Amino acid sequence: MLDEFKRRLDEMRIELDNYENYNLHLHRPSNYWQDSISYFSYVFSWQPEVVEYLRYHTDMVTGTHPFQYLDVACNKIKKKKMINDYKELSSEVPDIEPLSEPSAMGGFGFEFENKLINSDVLRYMTVLKMISKVFSSSPEEEYKFLEVGGGWGGVAFHLKKTYPKIKYVIIDIPYTLYFSVYYLYNLYPELKFYVYSRSDKIDNLSDYDFSFLPPWSLADIPSKTFDIALNQASLGEMTEEQVHYYSSNIARVTKGGLISHNRRYANPQNDELKDLKELLSKDFLISEIDSSSKVSMLQSVKSNIKSTLKRILNREMHPFAANMYEWWMCTPTR
Repeated sequence: MLDEFKRRLDEMRIELDNYENYNLHLHRPSNYWQDSISYFSYVFSWQPEVVEYLRYHTDMVTGTHPFQYLDVACNKIKKKKMINDYKELSSEVPDIEPLSEPSAMGGFGFEFENKLINSDVLRYMTVLKMISKVFSSSPEEEYKFLEVGGGWGGVAFHLKKTYPKIKYVIIDIPYTLYFSVYYLYNLYPELKFYVYSRSDKIDNLSDYDFSFLPPWSLADIPSKTFDIALNQASLGEMTEEQVHYYSSNIARVTKGGLISHNRRYANPQNDELKDLKELLSKDFLISEIDSSSKVSMLQSVKSNIKSTLKRILNREMHPFAANMYEWWMCTPTR
């Protein structure tokens, strides 16, 4: 099965590499992403020595590396703080089992109460918290969930574990689907998987537990297919034209809209996008989700402070325009 999945991923990647021949100009990765892809292209071959420790190679996608969690003296303060943050988040989502990084494929983190915790785990606990605020959900019900930009599959793994009956669809550029397909299939080998091929009709996504699609397939998905959609950080790494494509189509294919965790003024390294919120407001009524938490506030400051200060010092940004990640509930206006 994995051989067939890889064949389909290779097919998608080759199509996008040759975007001019397949009329895929719109979906060509932004300049920001093209630089990043070159650093992890070695993963595409799924060589055994790479995929056996796949989590050691996801740092280009998530920014989290196993060396940050070595059990050494200099990490004691960090470990103590992370455990405190973990307890804080666990108390904020008492109805959800506290998350743990799987040890498979090189999973890493600080050990605490028979669990592995790291910054990704904290972030995904925050995602579950935000979902519970705006979407009435129960582990016993079946939901159709769309994640735009699924990265290495971390959110998908934990949401499936929390909501076993969920039908989960990831739409992402083929280059990162190499991570999420391999990771999730190895953790959930008993479930049904679908990987896109141009020759397929994509009208039966509810038949699968996990589906993996390229960006250009979104326009072919029937209206109101999904209950809710999620995007974390990646809309701010696109071009304005790409954001418009995703925004209009997400508004069309979802019933409940989009949960967004992005910077309003996009990633500082992306010069092909300005005001993300303004673009999304053409298709959505946007309201901020209350994310008050010691944990989320500290993480936002830490993740943005270096790039923000650099832009201020270079006179690229007014100090009062420093923008942090925000949680938005985006409700379709039509």
